[in-house]
Amino acid sequence: MILIFIFTTQILLFLLHFFLYKSMVRFLGVVNPAYLGALRIILGLLSVSFMAASLAAFRYFNAATRAGYALAAGWLGMVYSLLLASALLWLVFAVTKIFNLPVNFRLFGSVLYGAAIVISVYGFFNAAHPRIKTIEITLPNLPPSWQGKTAVWVSDMHYGQIWNAGTAQKTANAVKNLKPDIVFLGGDFFDGTAANYNQLTEVYNNLGAPWGTYFVPGNHEEFGGDIDNNVYARAIKLTDIKILHNEMVNIEGMQIIGSDFTLVRKDAQLQEMLNNAGLNKSQASILLRHEPSLVGTAAKNNIGLQLSGHTHGGGQVWPLEIFTHMIYGAYDTGLHQLEQTTIYTSTGAGSWGPPVRIGNRPEIVQIKFH
Repeated sequence: MILIFIFTTQILLFLLHFFLYKSMVRFLGVVNPAYLGALRIILGLLSVSFMAASLAAFRYFNAATRAGYALAAGWLGMVYSLLLASALLWLVFAVTKIFNLPVNFRLFGSVLYGAAIVISVYGFFNAAHPRIKTIEITLPNLPPSWQGKTAVWVSDMHYGQIWNAGTAQKTANAVKNLKPDIVFLGGDFFDGTAANYNQLTEVYNNLGAPWGTYFVPGNHEEFGGDIDNNVYARAIKLTDIKILHNEMVNIEGMQIIGSDFTLVRKDAQLQEMLNNAGLNKSQASILLRHEPSLVGTAAKNNIGLQLSGHTHGGGQVWPLEIFTHMIYGAYDTGLHQLEQTTIYTSTGAGSWGPPVRIGNRPEIVQIKFH
């Protein structure tokens, strides 16, 4: 299955680069044989760069793999914008043919490709600078001890070859500066590539939250196998972070439940997990769930607040929110209400694959309870 995935992905990348080559030649008017040959070689090498860098990054962690993976992933983010520009050029070309309109495509193509590069550069900057997003939540049956308290929800950091210990330290510092009473880490803490896992988790040790730090695994934590004892879990267990793996803790009258990503994918599975955890529907509760799904079952069980992530703000780059909305509906990003249950799906603090954010911003979520 892995070999099939690698082969299929590489074929797709090659075809996309071939489409970009044909588009650039057509609309930029490249005719010089030397330029054409150079463009074929450059785009040919770039088409295999991400897969080659990824294979190395999953096994090795050093300066060479970090640089190679960052460059290849960065190019993948830029080529995405260039492909959108190419698609728009072909669309305009078709319209001009139908209506016989005169257009200087060499100039128009230069402007669009230039804009794509500028947008990509903005996307790199945007991805590297998460904002602080503050939301105020009124929970049913809120315990008096939680009145006016603050929680921080951080998900989808994707630490590894690109977002490394330096980024982790900045995010941890930002969390500390918010002076939270409790911290929730919402999965995909790790990207799945090789890294110094202990160094990444160490900076999250002792965030200064008096009620502690709690973690639920995401899909990327499952890349390492057994979620309870893989390299990621072992690194987290060296800190004061508490892993909630289909279990519940009671903090000052608040029921906090951590839901698994793979083992809890259906409504019946979530219901069984909540029953086994001993959920009391008449008491205040918070469900930590990496994926913004099974919201109906959460509402059925009087969950006060469901915190999720996973979608990267609707696909990380525009217009991929079309697909996340098809899967998760309105809950794919932002703040929503279903009966007495409040659902917040974070855009996440990091990025997966290309270190690019276009159409949304990464975030660290500060939650104030009333």
